[in-house]
Amino acid sequence: MSPNQRGAALMVATMAAFTFNDAAIKVVGVDLSVYQMMFLRGVMVSVVFAVWLGVRGLGLSRVSRRDGWLMLLRGACEFAAAAVFLSALVVAEIGTLTAILQSTPLAVTLAGAIVLGERVGWRRWGAICAGFVGVMLIMQPSRDGIEAPALLALISVGFITLRDITTRYLSPDVPSKLAALVTAICVTIPAGLMTMTGDWVPVTATHAGLLVLAAALMVVGYLCSVATMRVGEISFVSPFRYSAILWALLLGVTLFGERPGFWQLAGAGIVVAAGIFTLRRNHAARRG
Repeated sequence: MSPNQRGAALMVATMAAFTFNDAAIKVVGVDLSVYQMMFLRGVMVSVVFAVWLGVRGLGLSRVSRRDGWLMLLRGACEFAAAAVFLSALVVAEIGTLTAILQSTPLAVTLAGAIVLGERVGWRRWGAICAGFVGVMLIMQPSRDGIEAPALLALISVGFITLRDITTRYLSPDVPSKLAALVTAICVTIPAGLMTMTGDWVPVTATHAGLLVLAAALMVVGYLCSVATMRVGEISFVSPFRYSAILWALLLGVTLFGERPGFWQLAGAGIVVAAGIFTLRRNHAARRG
């Protein structure tokens, strides 16, 4: 298997891990609150990363105060994105929400142009516009406006974009595993505090099993995503991130009885095409 093929396989595995994690959370979300799920899953993920870093060394000596604040901001964005997205996930179709979430590369490119002053040619501007037309087709706004879950997914894209822009400001000296641990803690602690505002639902064996599975999938997804960036060419590997839509559609149909409509599928196709084009143009711009 060539490096590009291994990279593509790892990217598909990454998307599968994160999407199956979403499916497990969607099942548990029938009984547990969003914050209770985030807290319990976050505790397990944080422990795994803490043990891992404890064995290999935290790397705290290389972290400046500036990077510390940036990691906290990144963690806050992750908490907000997760809370908003999971609130939508427990009541809406996983396929639809995942398709909306895949507009993130377009949003990051847009934010890069506006916030970071990156040069974006007319082709990428056209792809961004086309991609968000696709998002509107997925969301299917009516005379009454946009349905709340779809709007929440779009808000989540905004928080993820801010998280990714913040990540670009981090020093290369910051270990990626340390950033992941800080992010996990920043999600877990606020979620734990939020659980105090509502009723704590007793966790059954089924809930516990699914939450352990979700936490394991989060860790696997992270490991695969790190490995993906080290294997193959980014321009070849990156488009395989859109396999998340296929995984979500498969899980939606088989587990949750979802039946996506024509316009939703058409919108998802536009988002994928625009995203792949933008990723390739971004890579070409960095090289040239």
